[in-house]
Amino acid sequence: MKHVANGVAVLCAALLSAMAAQAGEAPSASTGRRLSEDGKTLWIDGSLLPKEGQGFADVAGTYQRMPDRIKAITNINIGVWKQGKCSAGQLFRFHLAKTSQLKVRWSLFYKELHGGNLSPIAKSGVDFYGWNAAAEEWRFGMSATPSRQDGNEKEFWVPGSGDVMLYLPLYNGVTKFEIGVGPNAEITPVKRRKFGIDKPIVFYGTSITQGGCVSRPGMAYPAVVSRRLDAPHVNLGFSGNGRMELEMVDFLTEIDASCYVLDCLWNMKADMVKERFEPFLRKLQAAKPDVPILTLEECVVENRPNAKSSFIRDVVARLKAEEPARWKRLAHIQAERLFFDDYEGTVDRCHPNDWGTMKMSGEITAELKKLLLEGK
Repeated sequence: MKHVANGVAVLCAALLSAMAAQAGEAPSASTGRRLSEDGKTLWIDGSLLPKEGQGFADVAGTYQRMPDRIKAITNINIGVWKQGKCSAGQLFRFHLAKTSQLKVRWSLFYKELHGGNLSPIAKSGVDFYGWNAAAEEWRFGMSATPSRQDGNEKEFWVPGSGDVMLYLPLYNGVTKFEIGVGPNAEITPVKRRKFGIDKPIVFYGTSITQGGCVSRPGMAYPAVVSRRLDAPHVNLGFSGNGRMELEMVDFLTEIDASCYVLDCLWNMKADMVKERFEPFLRKLQAAKPDVPILTLEECVVENRPNAKSSFIRDVVARLKAEEPARWKRLAHIQAERLFFDDYEGTVDRCHPNDWGTMKMSGEITAELKKLLLEGK
């Protein structure tokens, strides 16, 4: 199964669209480009923009994370497919030139714009980031808050040129997305990867992985980690449904990943962890023996291991001791490292807030640097 984690398909479409524009083809709805009535804004459909974060080519919707064929696998909870309709982890990444105008317009799958511990920005909004060349890092610019299901719009200020990232909603699906730029704007792919990590980091886990319950899309820990490493990523966090069914390995390994990060314990009872964790790990490693794997214990405000964390800690230690050559690219983060010691890192003693996710992101980034960069 071919993957589009690096946005190859949409990149080709964007280049074709640019060629058509240079050849004199007038913007129109049929080409995915249309000029506003006042002639000041060129609206471009998201399907023509360089996009990252989608791991599978055969999805039914443009911004759907999981293919519909997963519904036929009865051993995988249907919630994976349902949560797979959300656009978590998907983003546009491009260089914008010859315009100081950047608008976004988007419509949503679910009419509920917020829910539970999630703000409208986190569940259904859009985040804008720009590349700071002097500091060589991505920096937050502004969020776009939705006010309705269809036809949300927001204008960002941007300099005359620069690298841009636009994160899509964490807990809603996107049915339509457009950007609005000046008529003479130039949009090109960003080829730079600061550390040379071209293949996506694949995160598989729970609602915490998906982004619950941070303030906005760019604060989900997979997004923070990928920015710090200037690397692509795929977010396969499924609220309530990250349960390590063996069949999920088959989906993970369809993606040509640079690394796999496994964070499923909050969705699994102790007996399920004992039954599934080691077989899942063994199957994943056997399918992708040269790809690093990072496993996480359960993040808790007390910063200490519970029974589930202690169990997988022992499994990882045993595997590395028994077959060090086979498991040399397996790393593990213990519960003591996942939150600060001030008890302030969650909204509900489970889901990290922004403070909590920054601690998690720092620890994960440090481990991934060892796995992916040392020895290069």
